[in-house]
Amino acid sequence: MTHKIVIWFKQRMPLAKDFLGQTMWHNCAGFTVTNMMVVSIILGILAIPVARYLTRALQGITTETRKAKSQDALRNAFAKLETDFMDMNEITISEDQRIEFMMDSYRMPGYRAKGDLDGDGILNEVDADDDNDLTDFTKISAGMGGYDHQDNDDDAIDEGHVDVYCRYRLNANNELIREFNYNEAGYGKAEVLAENIMEFQLTYLGSKNEEYGFAVDLGEDGLPGTGDAGEQDGKITAIEISRVTDANDGHGNGNDVIDTPEERLYIVSIHVHVVQDLNKDGRSDFSLDTELAPPMLTIKRRF
Repeated sequence: MTHKIVIWFKQRMPLAKDFLGQTMWHNCAGFTVTNMMVVSIILGILAIPVARYLTRALQGITTETRKAKSQDALRNAFAKLETDFMDMNEITISEDQRIEFMMDSYRMPGYRAKGDLDGDGILNEVDADDDNDLTDFTKISAGMGGYDHQDNDDDAIDEGHVDVYCRYRLNANNELIREFNYNEAGYGKAEVLAENIMEFQLTYLGSKNEEYGFAVDLGEDGLPGTGDAGEQDGKITAIEISRVTDANDGHGNGNDVIDTPEERLYIVSIHVHVVQDLNKDGRSDFSLDTELAPPMLTIKRRF
């Protein structure tokens, strides 16, 4: 005699009405073990694509969240960088991953636009000579006097020192750093603008429309009339600035980088390229590029 294993659910289920209108009942059996095995197999088969779908969906959400975080971090960093770069008036360090430049005294902590630093009755924000040393020719010859656009020390507080140095650099921990040095007292605490930077590149460019740049549009060999790559193309690169020497109306030293005060006079704009890899997987999460032409760079060197 064959026995069948059945899991019973002791319920009485309504079947139909008899000819007298009374409900007829019968007992219903539940799933057999075989039924349950079949259902389990089907559910197992369906679970694989569902799990894959959920995994990919979760990975997609995680990736997009990380990219959004990276985008937010770099845009906030660039907001500060662009503000600072547009206030630079003289570059003192011009490396691929480090730049240092001077700024006017209005970028110092405690600067009061509505104040009157020199007591001449003219508010600082409209005073062309905040510290009233326009006639001090000794200071002017040292770059520490005259009108504000040429005066590196116009705060009238710590005489004989540059008011503000600002520096951007990539440190050994791949962090984009911003820092300030006031009155040459030394750089203070570094501000980390962005972490896990995969690429940081500063590219310095001149302009053919400037008196300096016009003479050095000679291509990669730095020589006139050779027709080499870049000659008379209207773009003044760091290579040209460095390779065009005094013999050809330039000021380059031939080492292919801009690293002397004379060479830095040619800089009109700076291209900034930054790539961030937040999770350190070797792939970019977000990147930003910008090119800035600080107006005071060319104004200051003309006077």
